Formats: sequence, C-alpha cells, structure tokens
Amino acid sequence: MKKISTLICLCTAVLLCLSLTACGDTKTSITIDGKEVALNATIQECLDNGLVITDVSGFETTLTQELRAREVSYDGIYLGNNQYPQRCPVYVHCYNKKDTPQDIKECKIMDIHYSARFDSADLVPVLVKGIDFWGMTEDEVIPALEAQGLKPEKVHDTLIRARSGNVTWSIELEKGLYFNSDSKNPLKPVIEFDSDTLYVSDVEISIRSSLNITFK
Repeated sequence: MKKISTLICLCTAVLLCLSLTACGDTKTSITIDGKEVALNATIQECLDNGLVITDVSGFETTLTQELRAREVSYDGIYLGNNQYPQRCPVYVHCYNKKDTPQDIKECKIMDIHYSARFDSADLVPVLVKGIDFWGMTEDEVIPALEAQGLKPEKVHDTLIRARSGNVTWSIELEKGLYFNSDSKNPLKPVIEFDSDTLYVSDVEISIRSSLNITFK
C-alpha cells in the first residue's frame, strides 16, 4: 500500500508539472535597479515589486488590454522605475493560459528582453540572472554564462544561445559603432565603445518554446 501511495504521489507531481506552462528554471529573472522581473510572474507582481509600465519612450502609462483565452501577446510591455522618462531598455511579452479572457496585468511573462543598445551609463543597472551585460564584449559573454552553470553555444558570429531547463537564452552582438557612451549623470560605468569590437546588444530569456497553448 505504501508503494502504491508513493507512486500516486509521484504521478500527481509529474502531472502537475506538465500542467504548468513551463517547468524547470522558470524563475529566471532580471532586476531593474534591484527590482525583479521574473519569467512566469505576472505584470501585477512586477508593479508590486516597485516597477512601472512605460510607453516605448519611457513615459509612465497604464494598461487596459485584455488577452483572450489561451492567447499569446507580442506587444512589448516596457518596464522601468520612477527614474524615467527615458527610453526603457527592458520589455516583456505575456501569455494567458486560462480558458477565459484575462486582464493583461494578471497574465504571465513568457519572455524578457534587455536591449543594451538602448541602455546608457545614465540609466539604472539591469542584471540578467545576476549578469551585468552593460558594455560586455564578445570575449566576456561565454565565461559569464558558464559561471551561471549554462552551456552557451555560438550559433554564428553575432548570436550566442544557451538553455537552462525550459528557459532559452539568446544573446545578440553588435559592433560598438551603434552605441553612445555620452553621460551626464552616470549610474553605472561609462564605457568608451570601440567601433571594431562586438558588444552585447540584446539579451532575451524565454519560456516560449515550452508553452503548450492552442490558439483559438
């Protein structure tokens, strides 16, 4: 009887895990000035953590959008803190796993994007699972990911990918020609970007590939 009970418990745990949108490393997060944005968290949880929703230019705004049942939204929701208005370097995409419509603030985050190309020394620190990608060169990326227990793979000259559980990492690189190192009130290191050196331009962490959503 004890073995049967144990087996039932194990089966229940497996089914519960499969019923979720993503198991494994779903709490991978970034922090904006120490305030967390986590995969599989809701937008409301980000607001409760002290962040605000902004438009693409960085001006604080509110959301009235609703997602339909089992819908994924690719409309970027920009997040920041009360330092803005300045162009926000962080945005997320959400999904609604439920079979009924849901306010987007209660929907869950399926991917988080950090655009270093739109960041600057004057903006607050952004850390992706503890990694500071601001001004990071191509040669520094793989060791930084390996230090987090990841096994990065260079897909081509300007793209590095890694996977941890159900979380996929994508790191894009661009030459420093695209970056602006001017600073009036630095909150993090001022970097003189070299036009011949590849730097991190965009970072995405995502559980998108593990979602089991049937579109209606």
